[in-house]
Formats: sequence, structure tokens, C-alpha cells
Amino acid sequence: MNKSPRQIIFAVIAILVLNATFVFSQETKSNLTTQVKNERWFIAQVISSEPFVLEYLDSWNSQKQKTSSSYSKHIFSVGEVNDIEPEIKKKFKRGDILIGELCIPEFDGDCGKIKTEENSEHILDSQSGIVLRLDSKIINLRKVGKSEKKKYKGRGFLFRYSPEDRKIRNLSVFRDGTVVIIDYFGGLLSRRLSKKQTSSLVKDYLRKRIHQLPYNEKLHIQMPGLISSVSNYQKIEFENAPNELKKFTTRLDNLIESIFKSAEYKINYRWKHHIKVWEFGDILPLDKLVTDKKTYFETNQKQIAKNVRLKTVLENAHNEYREKELSLFLYNGIIYEISFLPCKSELAFSIDCFQVWEVRDVKENYDSTRTSKVFWNWSEKVLFDLKDIPKAGLDISKSEFTKHKDYYSTFQYASSRIYKEGEYIYSGIYINYR
Repeated sequence: MNKSPRQIIFAVIAILVLNATFVFSQETKSNLTTQVKNERWFIAQVISSEPFVLEYLDSWNSQKQKTSSSYSKHIFSVGEVNDIEPEIKKKFKRGDILIGELCIPEFDGDCGKIKTEENSEHILDSQSGIVLRLDSKIINLRKVGKSEKKKYKGRGFLFRYSPEDRKIRNLSVFRDGTVVIIDYFGGLLSRRLSKKQTSSLVKDYLRKRIHQLPYNEKLHIQMPGLISSVSNYQKIEFENAPNELKKFTTRLDNLIESIFKSAEYKINYRWKHHIKVWEFGDILPLDKLVTDKKTYFETNQKQIAKNVRLKTVLENAHNEYREKELSLFLYNGIIYEISFLPCKSELAFSIDCFQVWEVRDVKENYDSTRTSKVFWNWSEKVLFDLKDIPKAGLDISKSEFTKHKDYYSTFQYASSRIYKEGEYIYSGIYINYR
């Protein structure tokens, strides 16, 4: 299965924020071809000299993926480096565009120590997207030549905003005016601000003197806060936030709201689960198996072993659970989930291999010790039924979305809710937008 844009982007961000190790030495100067033990190069921009922070703009990895729309130059990829030597740090200043290479001991052996160089005329033709392994070492770091400096001029981010209300994962504003919103369920929405709008945003930030607020080195990149590279690299938390910062984040909230209002929406779901009728209550009553599997297995051991139909049903349920993470049956008017556990037995109906739980309506009074999941009934107020959603998803008009915004907004964020409609339970319902 192909990874979604959200999975790829979050994987990039999660790994890049880890500290990398820079290795240098006093070896003689040589060109890129003779120095590199592999082709794992990257391009990065220095966005802070203290702390030393690189924003990754391009890489070898994206060249492999250049046909994928998941890779673009609008990916927030920042790495903070804590252990670079002072004399090396002096070579580079904020705004420098650098080229470096990755050395992975597992594949490259001893990565060695390679001298930093001042320039490289190596021309790259790809889009951003770099993934660092935990044991990677960044080597041979140096400034790019004039041609590459021109190519990457104006690239990189201005703001990355993670709201306190967590309605979205984050908003990123890039220097060319591109705005990217990432939500909690894989949705990615992109728009382009005009030069005037982008300039107005930057001027407002400076006029409010937010760039003078203290840098918070403990602020995690995925926690609520504002990260900026307008005049210097900043990580600003919202605790005890001054009014000027609140006013600026309100402007970003309004930008988010306006983008969502202009979006086109499509709803879909991940899995459709059929609620099958349980036909084996005489030997394996599901209501009893919730709390006492052992008694019924021991009492009816011979009947269970001889029942070919039961074996087939449980094996099919096991396959369904492995594929869709849910297998459901109806018995005496109650829905049950049969969940399968890791076990050594090859028989899906072995007593150690599965567990039975009730699945109840969220509006009911239910026993939490017997219930694994609760379901919601699909709203009758919206214009369509879940069964009407095709595999490619169903477009929702702006008027329909606005009319039932609170309901539809539930599916803009990662949710474990499941919904019942007729003989089916639907899971992983989500809304994409463009």
C-alpha cells in the first residue's frame, strides 16, 4: 500500500528533528566525486548560527521520488545541531546555502573525517525530501556555488504554527507565499498568498516585535507553539503569551479559517465491516465467552473440534481482523467483536487465540468491563448515507458542509469513532479537501 502524503511528511519531520553528528578533518581538498562514498547528498540553508540550525531544501532521496506528488519544496524540514565544533560553526552564517553528504556506517563502513570546503558547483535537479537515519553522520559540509545559491534563493519557511486548540496539526507559511495546512487525518491543504499578503504577514510580525521574544529551546517541534525564521530562528511557546503574540496567532487562525472556507470537501472511509449473524450459540454463546471462555471450550470441546462450519467462520473472521482490524457478529440482538490475539496455535478457534467483547451504542448504558468499542449511528440530517459513498469518495458541497459544519468537522481530525448504518459498521471515516 502506498503511503499517504501525511505519513511521508510526518516521517520526514519526525526524523529530521533529531540531532545529527557533523564530522570534519584537515584532509586535502578534493572534488565531490572523489570525496563521496555514496550519493546521499542534501542541500540545506543555515537559518540560525546559535543554536546552529539547518533547514533541508533538497536531497538525493527526492530524486528517486521525483515522480511522487508527496515530495515538494514545501516540506518543513528543520534539524537542530548541538555538537558542531566552534571553529567549523564560524565558517557559516545565517542565510548560507550548504551542500553536505550523509554517511551511514552500516553501508559505508568507517565514515572517516572529511574537510569542509567553501564551494561546490554540483548542480542538482530534484525536489526536497530527506530522511535521516538515527546513525547517519553528516560529512563534507560546505557552501554551494553561485549557480546553486541562485537556484535556492528565496526557498524555505517563514512560519510554522501549531495551534493550542489542536484543530489542525500545523500551518506552514513559506517565503514564496505557499501556505500548507496539515490536519490530524492525513489531509493536506495548500494555497498561495500573493507577494503583498506574504509581505504584510512578515511586516505585522516585525511590527509587533515578536521576533524579540525569547527563544525556547525546550519547545518540541510538534507541540503547540510558533516557529519562525523571519529575522532569526525562534521557537515561541504560548504559555503566558503577550497580547501582541496572541493578536498575531489570531491572524494565522483567521488565515486557516479562510482557507478551509474556500476548500472543496470529499468524504470517504477506510473500512466497511459487515455485521454477520452468529450461528453457533448452542456450543459457543458469545455473551458467555466475554467473561468465561474456558468453561464453554472445555464443556463443548468435541463439538467444537468436529464443527467444520465453525472452524471456517472463525478462520474467515481471523483473516478479516488481520486485514480490517475488526470482525463483528450479531448474537441475541447485541453486536460482538471477536479480536484475535498473537498465539502459537495454528487454529484460529483455539481458546488462547481470540477474545470476545460487546460493541454497544454510545447512547446505551453499558458495562465497560465487557465492552471494547462503542458506535455512533450515522446522522439522518446529512444529505447522504454511508452506503452511498463510492470507493473514490463522495464530494460534499460547500453549502452542505457549512450547514452541518460541526458534524463534518469531526472527520477532519484523526478519530477512532465507528459508525453504524444498517448491517454495517464503518471505521476510519475522514474528509479530504483541496
